[in-house]
Amino acid sequence: MEILRELFNPFCWKLALRDARPQWKSLLLYTSAVIAGVAALVAILSFRNDVLLTVDEQSKELLGADLEFRSSMPFNEPLLSFIDSIGGSEAESVEFNSMVLFNEAGNTRLSQVRAIEGPFPIYGEIETVPLDASDTYRLEKTALLEQSAMEQYGISVGDTIQIGNIRLPIGGELVSVPGEAAAFSLIGPRVYITRSLLEDSGLLDRGSRVTYKKYFRIDSEEKVSEIVESFRPLGREHQVRIETVESEKEDFDEVVGNLSRFLGLIAFIALLLGGLGVASAVYVYIKRKIPVVATLRCIGMPSQQILAAFAIQIAGVGLAGAVIGTAIGVFIQSYLPSLFAELLPFEIIQEISVHAILLGLFTGVLISVVFSLLPLAGISKVSPMLTLRNIDFNPIRSLSWNTRIITVSITILVLISIIALLTESLLTSAIFTLSIILFVILLWGVANFLMAGLKGLRLKSFS
Repeated sequence: MEILRELFNPFCWKLALRDARPQWKSLLLYTSAVIAGVAALVAILSFRNDVLLTVDEQSKELLGADLEFRSSMPFNEPLLSFIDSIGGSEAESVEFNSMVLFNEAGNTRLSQVRAIEGPFPIYGEIETVPLDASDTYRLEKTALLEQSAMEQYGISVGDTIQIGNIRLPIGGELVSVPGEAAAFSLIGPRVYITRSLLEDSGLLDRGSRVTYKKYFRIDSEEKVSEIVESFRPLGREHQVRIETVESEKEDFDEVVGNLSRFLGLIAFIALLLGGLGVASAVYVYIKRKIPVVATLRCIGMPSQQILAAFAIQIAGVGLAGAVIGTAIGVFIQSYLPSLFAELLPFEIIQEISVHAILLGLFTGVLISVVFSLLPLAGISKVSPMLTLRNIDFNPIRSLSWNTRIITVSITILVLISIIALLTESLLTSAIFTLSIILFVILLWGVANFLMAGLKGLRLKSFS
């Protein structure tokens, strides 16, 4: 309690500032690893919040409708009766994979064919070149072909492609589709045609793997929930899936949550390494300050005041490192969407995340202070006699085993708490932290074994 009281003593603050002023650059260098860890943590958490915000803002565009029925078989009479009872579908599609002949040279590639009927997507717009191609391809009986495939095979608008038994002119380049990422086309280029063209294509014969979808516009979320509940028995009987805006949001939230937790743990490992770097740097810094501490003890300064002054220095440097790291993380956040542009089915809406910034600042300062506890605690063991005796004083070895165990326990509890904030699971946090400790002990044991083995070899060619 006395040390906590000294932290608010103005004299301790003056001493800390005067002592740090000539060496602030070297002190700040100690936290360079913390800066990197905080920057990574803030950037990742901010990006996660941006993605979740985008999902909330563009949830209907992700599905393209309020409600979707999906089946691997054509919709039979009971299903069609149910669909008619809720007002009928606004649009429908037939989706399958097929080899497509792209030009006279005989270039073929497995492609994803979408046969559309009606105004799909109901929400959002298909982006094409030219702009009106998304509206005219159904009326003019043309095809929309993936832009990357057109560039790969040197195809232009107006050229023809062959799908099954039909040849179609290309009405436009397909740039993007709501709810589908550009990376989705790596499986095969997408081809959009009108539903009525499939009759003569020969592609829906027996044995074809086809997905049938129907899209609906429902004005009320309550009505969507009622439809879902009433359709479930019929859907289970005929193996028909039903998708809603909420279910699509939940799927994206789960994927983004898992990804961000994984990346958050990676950022935390960087921050953990930074904490170890700070601990080593503070240990060296405290050893350099032993003569100063011993001199202050000689003139009657209590060890609690000296300890408080150094703790203020470390916390201040940790805060400075966390602020710099946070600023860098916010800067990196603005560039992350360009790295994931082809992996996400929407354009990221960016916003400054106060939660990510505060968590980065808090974590950076806490890691800096917690990993400095052991060498800081050794200051209280510095004797005034060290001004006269020239001995190698080790601030950590001077502590009792009880003090070491308590300090290490506090450090482990803080680590578990920080990881719990990142993973939102106390059990995962405990397992992860204990696993790190186990592997550190294992590596330490292997290192000692290797050093002992090398010493036992007594190689004469080496010193």
